[in-house]
Amino acid sequence: MLPAGVWSHVAVVKSPGSYQFYLNGVADGGGAHPGAALVPGTYPLVIGKQGVQGNEFDGQLDEFRLWSTARSQAQIQSAMALLLNPGSQSDLIAYYRFEAAGQIVTDSSNNALHGFLGTDASVEATDPSRIAPAPLGYQCIVASGNAVGIGPAQPTGAIPIGFAFPIDGGTYTDIHVSARGVGWFSNAGTPSPPSGLGGSVNPTPAGLVADGPVVAPLWTHSIASLPAGDVYVDASPTRCIVTWKDFVTFYSTGLPDPYFSFQMVLFPNGDVEFRYDHNCTNNSEWFAHLKQGVVGISGGSPNVLPASSDLELDPSSAGDSTLFEHWPVAETFDMAGGSLLLVATNPGYQALYTADGAGCAKATTYGAGCVGLALNSNAPIIGGDWNLTTTGLTIFDAITFFASSQLTTPIPLPLLGINSPGCSVHLNGLLGSLTAPNVAGTAVVTIALPNDPTLKGSVLNAQSVSLNLSLPSLLAASNGIEGWLGY
Repeated sequence: MLPAGVWSHVAVVKSPGSYQFYLNGVADGGGAHPGAALVPGTYPLVIGKQGVQGNEFDGQLDEFRLWSTARSQAQIQSAMALLLNPGSQSDLIAYYRFEAAGQIVTDSSNNALHGFLGTDASVEATDPSRIAPAPLGYQCIVASGNAVGIGPAQPTGAIPIGFAFPIDGGTYTDIHVSARGVGWFSNAGTPSPPSGLGGSVNPTPAGLVADGPVVAPLWTHSIASLPAGDVYVDASPTRCIVTWKDFVTFYSTGLPDPYFSFQMVLFPNGDVEFRYDHNCTNNSEWFAHLKQGVVGISGGSPNVLPASSDLELDPSSAGDSTLFEHWPVAETFDMAGGSLLLVATNPGYQALYTADGAGCAKATTYGAGCVGLALNSNAPIIGGDWNLTTTGLTIFDAITFFASSQLTTPIPLPLLGINSPGCSVHLNGLLGSLTAPNVAGTAVVTIALPNDPTLKGSVLNAQSVSLNLSLPSLLAASNGIEGWLGY
């Protein structure tokens, strides 16, 4: 039975001769099942109803994914909280997100197996109803200004910045942005940005000095997601904000491929700030040269390309107009959730990196629970409710403990004299605890977070315990959760 009032992720995996259920990534029952695999049948696929017999699902559905392969627990856990880029998932048969309006239920996979609300395209009183979509997790980068209608890679025409931006001894009033997470400066199109799909539009350090002045908040092989992804420009005399909203990396076979957003702010004194949400990545698996990620700024040609810097260590370009970091391997970008300020020192730049400086709320699990006890949560958004959900309870309530940090190495309970094999302590620096009642195997602790901007970046850790009669000591412990308060 699913817990009421909270979102749950349910997966069922059919393997030769067996099946296995997972609730929020944790194994939750299974058994033997004849047959080697699922095979095509003569009945239509029905979601939320037991074929023609009824037994309708009484609840809300946010997504439905159908795969041609048996997913491992690790695969389920790594992707269950992410939006997929269906073009890079060759074993994805159908992907229904239920977000568009109207009677058609769109399949976002490559197979275009579209369906209907109810039995057909006609509207009936018994059809399921749509609800307003929930906010995307970890997407705190808010777009403002005007959408530019970004193409797949080619830079746009000249877009006014709102002031003359100084770089490498010149000033420029316009920017040409690309879906690849990069922009070139010009004055009404002079100098010209690169053109076409290849060449210096592709992410590479050498591209920083191949054309005119350039700025790269996250230059990788990315494209705007359909239908909502785009680049937004909000120009004024005091700052220009450029936002890449809901992008994905192209052709990331075998790697997680979430939607991500990032932002660049240009200032009249030549300073530049980059902000990244927690999903930002360089996961393209296309040609080798497109797996790269580049972040930085340059006066462009004819400057000589310096060595790559580690921007998280706050380097200075020491009078050079080019300062950058290069990630040559896919899935290695390491500034997600952070912010980077490039202070113009004329000439050159001083980098100032702030981990989690973008102010995005996030919650991540770590460690493992025992006897099926698991703790999950939404992102702790300032001014909202942080719901911590304990599942796998037997007949007893849950106590959720809070702490300032997590242990570097979990301490097994048997080492503390508590005979609970497989159970561990994950928390360090206890702050307090809250008890929640067991309702059908699930308990939810809700913390109302004050609407206080000074809480941004604060960190809380949590872990739940409960009694379980299957353990000699009766004490079971869950995994840990680390929550970063933000927006």
